Amino acid sequence: MGSHMSYFNKYIDQVGTGLVIGMNRRLYMWLKAVVGIGVVLLLAYKYRGVRTFQKVYVVENKNEQSGHPPYSVDNFNNHKTNLNTHNNEVSKTKTDSKTFKPNPDHNCIATIPEKYITNGEQPVLIPDDQELTSLPDNVVGCLYHRYVTTLQYFCGYKERIGQIPRNGWYICADPSFVPSSKNCVVFSSNKKFNDNIFLSDIKARYNCRTFTTPLSQSDSLQSWITKNDVGNTVIDVLTLSISTYTELEVIDKMVEEKSIGKVKQLLLELHFDPSVTKKKDYIKLLKRLQILFQAGLRIIWYDRVFQCVGVNKFNKCYAIYFVQRSLEDKEHTFKEMILPSEDKIRKLPTQELQDLYFRYLMTTQFLCKQIVRIGKVLDGGWDVCHDMMLKIDRNPCIVYSFGINNDFSFDDDMANTYNCNLHSFDPTMNKKDFKHSEKVWFYNRGIGDTYKKFRSGYVAPLDKIRKDLKHDKVPIAVMKGDTEEAEWPSTLQMLRTNQLADVSQFYLEFHSKGTVADHVILLKKLHDAGFRIFWFHTNPACFFKAKIGSMSISDKDCQRFFRAGILTLKHGTALLQNLLDFKLQQMHLSLRELLYLHRHDLFHSWYKNGCCTCPTAKPSYFSGHLIKSQYEDLFELTKTPNRVCQHVKTSLHGICSCRYEVRKDVHTRSLDIPVSSTLLLNLDDFRYDDASIEAIWELRRLRNEIIDLGSEMCLIEEKFQLFWNRLVSSVGSIAALISADSHDQTTEQIRSLRDDPLHLYSAMTVVRTISHGNQRELSFLQDLQDVMGMQSNKRQGEVLAMLELGLELFSSTLSQSNLALKELQNCKFLLYGGNFTGLAKNLSSPWMKKLLKARLQVHEQTEIWREMLWSSDPLKSKVSQTLSFKSCGENVKLSNDRRCAAWNFIESDGVTFSNRPMDHLEHVTLDVTGSGEVAIGAIESDPVVQSRRLSSFSTCPDLKTAVIVKTYDSSCQVKISRDSDLLIVFCDDQRYVMEVDQKKKPWLVFNLRFGDLQIELESEAHFPMKFHETMGTNVQSVGGTKRLLRLKHVNLRSTCRLSRRLRNGEEVLLNVCQEKPVDVRTIPCYLSLGISADGLQNGSLHEDQPFISASRSWLFRKRYDQSLCSGKVRISVTRRGVLKLVCPQGMTETVQLSNTEQKMGVAVVFELFRTELDIVSYKIRG
Repeated sequence: MGSHMSYFNKYIDQVGTGLVIGMNRRLYMWLKAVVGIGVVLLLAYKYRGVRTFQKVYVVENKNEQSGHPPYSVDNFNNHKTNLNTHNNEVSKTKTDSKTFKPNPDHNCIATIPEKYITNGEQPVLIPDDQELTSLPDNVVGCLYHRYVTTLQYFCGYKERIGQIPRNGWYICADPSFVPSSKNCVVFSSNKKFNDNIFLSDIKARYNCRTFTTPLSQSDSLQSWITKNDVGNTVIDVLTLSISTYTELEVIDKMVEEKSIGKVKQLLLELHFDPSVTKKKDYIKLLKRLQILFQAGLRIIWYDRVFQCVGVNKFNKCYAIYFVQRSLEDKEHTFKEMILPSEDKIRKLPTQELQDLYFRYLMTTQFLCKQIVRIGKVLDGGWDVCHDMMLKIDRNPCIVYSFGINNDFSFDDDMANTYNCNLHSFDPTMNKKDFKHSEKVWFYNRGIGDTYKKFRSGYVAPLDKIRKDLKHDKVPIAVMKGDTEEAEWPSTLQMLRTNQLADVSQFYLEFHSKGTVADHVILLKKLHDAGFRIFWFHTNPACFFKAKIGSMSISDKDCQRFFRAGILTLKHGTALLQNLLDFKLQQMHLSLRELLYLHRHDLFHSWYKNGCCTCPTAKPSYFSGHLIKSQYEDLFELTKTPNRVCQHVKTSLHGICSCRYEVRKDVHTRSLDIPVSSTLLLNLDDFRYDDASIEAIWELRRLRNEIIDLGSEMCLIEEKFQLFWNRLVSSVGSIAALISADSHDQTTEQIRSLRDDPLHLYSAMTVVRTISHGNQRELSFLQDLQDVMGMQSNKRQGEVLAMLELGLELFSSTLSQSNLALKELQNCKFLLYGGNFTGLAKNLSSPWMKKLLKARLQVHEQTEIWREMLWSSDPLKSKVSQTLSFKSCGENVKLSNDRRCAAWNFIESDGVTFSNRPMDHLEHVTLDVTGSGEVAIGAIESDPVVQSRRLSSFSTCPDLKTAVIVKTYDSSCQVKISRDSDLLIVFCDDQRYVMEVDQKKKPWLVFNLRFGDLQIELESEAHFPMKFHETMGTNVQSVGGTKRLLRLKHVNLRSTCRLSRRLRNGEEVLLNVCQEKPVDVRTIPCYLSLGISADGLQNGSLHEDQPFISASRSWLFRKRYDQSLCSGKVRISVTRRGVLKLVCPQGMTETVQLSNTEQKMGVAVVFELFRTELDIVSYKIRG
C-alpha cells in the first residue's frame, strides 16, 4: 500500500476516528496550515468541500495477543481485578443479551430472539422462509436492520474512493483484498448517484479498467463480462444500487450464473424506506442477503448514508461493503500499523507525519461485529461496540459522557439500552448540577489536566472527578469525550495517572491543538495502554449540510479545476487590469478621466432607453454588456443631477446618464474580467488586431465556463486539457500586448500552476471570485424571471442588456441546440415587439427555472468551500474571554498586552528633490506606479545644504506644506504647475494649492514613504527637470537616469486586525485617537476599517491591499478621515446574527449575517495612519 500513500491526504476529511477516537475535520484543515503554506494545497483543500469530524472508536485490549489482527471479543481476555468498592456497591456479574431490556427498543437489541444472535461468522442469523413468515413484523424488520449493520469479516484499512458524502465508496485496501495493480477491473451498476468521479479516482489510483454496466435481468453480470472481453479475470470491484424489489432478481441471476464468485468486492446500496416496507418485502431482502452469504460474500463495513436518515433509528438506505472470501490473498494479509518510538516520531518530516497520523486513525485494529448507534443517527450519537457491552462486568454499569451541549440523546439512549448510570459533564451550559432522569446525572464541570475555574463551572483531571463521585475503584464501561481541544492535555493526564486502566471503551473527538508529532505520540501512548480502534466514521454534523457533493483539493479532478480557476480568475483578471493600466499610461489618462469621457456610452451598455444626452450624442454599439451592479462599480448615482435635466422630469423611467458620476474610489484593481474586458473591447481609445480581440473574448468566455463549473468544482482530464490549452493561448496573447517581461512572467506562472503544489490563498481567491460573479448573475436571472415587476418599477430599460448578457453567458456553457439559448433569443424578439406579457410568460417557463437551479447549485457549493477554507483561517477560534490586536505591518506597534495598536512610522530614508527649482508657469508630471505612498512638498533652500540623514520631511525645516499620493498596485498621475506665488498640484481630480515665496524659487521634495512603488518625472521644459543627486539611502534610480526612482526596500503597510473573529453575542468597544504630527505636516490622519466573513490570511494582507481587493466581500468598509478619527467605535454581533457598527459620531449601521457568516464569524481589519486604537472593553452577552 506504500505506493498509494500519496492519496491518503484526502481521507483526512473523509473519515472520523473514534478511539474510539474522534477527529475533527477542522483539525485537518488546521494541520495543513501548521505544516506550512508550502505543503500541497491538496492538504489545504483537497477534502471534499465540507468540514468533517473524524470519530474513532477504541476498545481496551488488556492481554498482549500474538499474531496479527483481528483482535475481537472472542479472544478478549476479560480483565478482572479484586476491587474494593464503596459501600459494597459493585458486585461482579456476567451479562448477556437477556440482561438488556430497553424500553422502547430502538436498537432491536431485545426484540430479536436470542437464538438468532451468535458469536459465529454470521452474528445475525437469517431463518428460512417458513420461519421468517411466522415471526412478528417488528422482528423481521429488526433482523434486516441489524443484519446490514453487523460486520462478518475483518478488513483493517478502508480507503475512500470518490467524493464525500456522496459520489464515492469505501473499498477494502488490505493487501489480501486490494485491487490488483496489474489487471484491475471495475464494474459500475449504480443508478443512485453519478459514479464517474469514483471510476476516474479508482482508475487513477490502481490503473483499473472501468466499465459502466447497468445490470438487469436481461443484461446480467455474465453478459457484461462477455461483452467487455473480461473473460476469467477477477472483477476487483462491483458497485450496485437496488431500490425496487424487481431489481433484487439481479442478485439471483449473478448467483445462478456463478458470476458473483468472480467479484472480489461488492459495494451494495439498498434503498428501502422502513416506513413503507412491509414484512413480505423484508423477507425478500433477507433472502437475498442470505444468498450472498452462501455465495461467500462477507460484510466488512457498512456506511449509514446520512442523506437517507429516517424518522427513527433505521435508515432508508445503507451502503454495505462485501468481500469474497474465496478470492482472499492469504499470502499477503493485513498487519497492524506499529507506530515508531517517540524520538523517531519527532524526527519525521511533517508530510510523513501527517500521512501516518491519518492513516492510523482510519485503520481498524479490533473486529467488533455488532456495532449499535446510541443516540441520534446524526450529530449527537455515538457508535457502541455491543460485543464489548455483552462481555464486560457490570452492576453498576458506569458511563462518563464529557461534552453535552444540551444534547442528552446519547446519555438517555445509553441508560435505556444498557441500563447504565450516566454521568454527564459540561461546564459550558451555564447550569447547576441536576438529575436529568432516573439514570442520568448532570455536573457543571468538565475534563482537563488541572483543576481550575471554567465558564460557569470548573474543569478537573479524571482522577479528581472519579474520586469526588466515589468512582475511583469502579470500572468505567464507556467514556465519551467531545471537549473542544481539552482532549489532548486531559488524555495525557489520564495516561500518566493510569486512569484508563479500567475503561473498556473510550470515544474521543479530536480538535486542532498542538503539533502533528504530539498527536501521533498520544495515539502511540493509547495503543501502548491497550486501546485498539474498532470503528471510525464522519461526523454528519459537518457534511450533512452539503446538498451537493463537494470535492477535496487533493482529488485530481478538483486540483485541475483550481489550477484552471487560478489562472483564469486570478492571473487572467490581473492581466486585463495591467493591460488597462498600460493603455492608460500610453494615453496619459487616469481611469477616472477615461470613464468620464465615455460615461454616456457606458450608461447605455446596461440601460437601453434614451437619456438627455442622446439627441446630441447617440450611444455607440457595445459588443459586451454590463448589468446595473457592474456599472455601479464604475459610477455612483448622485442625489441631484449636475444640471437641469428635463429628461428626468418628463421620462416615465426617471433615470438618466447625467445622474451618474464617476466613483471617486474607482481603480483598475477593483475591476473584474467582465468589466475590464468591456472597457478594453468597446472604447474607441483602444485599438487591437483581430487576434488580440479574440484573446480577450476567449478569456471572458473561459471565465463564464469556470463559474458554471463551480457547481461541481472538478474537471476531468480530457476537458481540462482542452480548457487549459485555450486558456494558455489566451493569457499568453494578452500578456504579449503589455510587454515581453509580462509575457515571460505569465509563462512562469503557467509553469508554476501546472507543476507546483496549490496554495490556500489562491484557492480562496477562486472561490470568492466565483461566488461574487455567480451572485450577480443569479440576481439578474431572478430579476428576469420577475420581468413584470421590473416593468412596474420602471426598470424595463435594463431588460435587453440582461438578455444579451444571458445569451453570452450561456452560449459559453451550453450547446447551441440547448432550449435555453433558443428561448433567450426568442425573448429578445418579444421585447423588440413590446410584448411584455409574452415575455413574462416565457421567462417563467421551466427552462428558466433550470438555469436558476444551476446557479443556486453554484452558490451552495461556493458556500461549502468558503466554510471549508475558512476553517484553516488563523482568525478562526471559539468565543473566549480575551480579545487583542495582531499586527500585520511593520508600521504598527502593539502594547505588551496587545490591547493597544498605534501607528509607528518607520523612516524609509526615501527623500529626494528636484535637480533645480521650479520656474514660473512651468508644468511637470509625476507618474506614480505600484503600491505605497509618496508625499510631495516644496522647500525654498538648495537641497545640497541638507546635512541631515534624508529619512523623512523632518530633514526639511523650511517645508511649509505637503500633499500625499496613495496608490494600490496601480498607477496615478500627478500634475504640478507653478503660477507666480502658487504651486498647484492636480491629483485624483483634486486640486491642491501651496503658497510659496514669489522671490524664492521652490525646490520640489518627494518622500517615498513606504511600499513597492516607483516615480517618474516628466517635463516638457527646454531643460527638463530631473531628480537631484541628493537622496535618501533607500532610494535608487532606475535605468541609469535621474527621471525614474524607486525604493530599494519595501516598507510594509500599517495594517492590524483583531486577534480572532467576532461571533454571535460578542461586542468590542474601541477608542480611536490621533497621534501628534511629527514630520508629515499637513498630511491628514485616517483610519480604515473593514469587516468581512471571508478568510483573511496573514499573507493576503500584504499581498493584496486588503481594502481594495476585487474578489473580497466586505460587510462594512469604512474610512474615517481626520474629523472622525477621535472617539469610540463599537462593533457587536447580536445573538440573532445582526452585525452593528457604531461610528465615532454615533452613526449606526447594521447588516444581517447569513447562517454561514454567523457560523464563521466576522474578521475585523484596520489600517492606521497617525492614529491609535485601544480596546476599551470586550463583552460576551448572554
